[in-house]
Amino acid sequence: MRTVQMPAAALYGALVGLVMVVARGIGPAAWTPLWIAISFQLACLAVITWRRTRLPFMTAGASLAAVTGLTIGLVGSRDYEALLVAHPVAVLSLVPLFPVLMFLEKWAHPDVWRRLRAEAERARLRDMLLLRHIPDLRKL
Repeated sequence: MRTVQMPAAALYGALVGLVMVVARGIGPAAWTPLWIAISFQLACLAVITWRRTRLPFMTAGASLAAVTGLTIGLVGSRDYEALLVAHPVAVLSLVPLFPVLMFLEKWAHPDVWRRLRAEAERARLRDMLLLRHIPDLRKL
């Protein structure tokens, strides 16, 4: 019988999604710190990505995602339902921008992107959580 291994990126997304559902059920006491932690990790991702790869679109996307996450956490801590009504630009425009910018990077810097994707596919969940899945591609 052949086993199918789930990619680390999918496990990471599932873990974050599960934690968000639990935090949302607990309320603002858990919601705000979670989004602040996610924003901190995204800010670190932006810095590490720039230092190791010099990929501008991916760096910009991670930076925007960090600011968006912080906004969602702070505004959503008061009234989550009003977040979509009072700040739809932050939620509906900035949230999908990170994947779009990552998608653009594929065409802007195809060689570096291909090496980055190869490393990410070999990464484990722990590597993704600690941002070790981003190789130093400046010296290649």
